[in-house]
Parts: sequence; C-alpha cells; structure tokens
Amino acid sequence: MSQEAIINTEMQLLTSMDLAGKVVAAMGVGSLFPELANQPLPQTTMLEAATLKFRQNVFVKDIKRSNLIEVYFRTQTLLLLLKRSTYLLTCFKRSTFRSSATRRPPFSRNSSKRTRQAKRV
Repeated sequence: MSQEAIINTEMQLLTSMDLAGKVVAAMGVGSLFPELANQPLPQTTMLEAATLKFRQNVFVKDIKRSNLIEVYFRTQTLLLLLKRSTYLLTCFKRSTFRSSATRRPPFSRNSSKRTRQAKRV
C-alpha cells in the first residue's frame, strides 16, 4: 500500500462516525455539548445527536509532501478543543493499534528465515 493510500485511510478513520461515537461515549455528552445534555431527549438520541455534531466539527487535511495529517475542530472554547483533540487521537491510536496488532508485517516471516540462513553461513 502506498504512503498516500495509508494517509487517505487514516484521514477517513479520523473523520468516521464510529470514531466520533467513541469519543462522545468516552467524554460524555455533557462535557462536550452541555446544551444537548440539558435537552429532554432519550439517551440514545442524545448520543446520536452529539456524535453527529462532533463529526460535523472535525476536519482533517493532509500536509503535502509529508506523512502528517492536520486535525482541527470548530469549537467555542480552547479547553474543549484540547479535550476533544486528545480524546479523538487517543481513540484513533487505540483503534489503529488493535487493527495493526492483528496483522503481521510482511517482512517478519522472511526476516526470521534470513536470520537462520545467516547463522548457518
């Protein structure tokens, strides 16, 4: 997979509804969107509304000629910005670590074979 494809995949993951839902569940609707928490809504509706609102305020952009992704939020306060970005990146790291932990790097089998061959020589 090319580096560009990896960056595009990570950008899609960072802006996914699934990741937004994890952030909202971890932080709580009240800490992210107090105005939603004060509404007389069922819990599931409130979580869905907060997840959608969170997702609509997350933006990503690849930085050309680098392996970096810029993540930014539209928010009212700096404190919420810091909390949101910290939780988003924490959840992202956890989800990508789990998926990469189940995959074996393609070079691992060959490198152990090469090591055994080098020891014989």
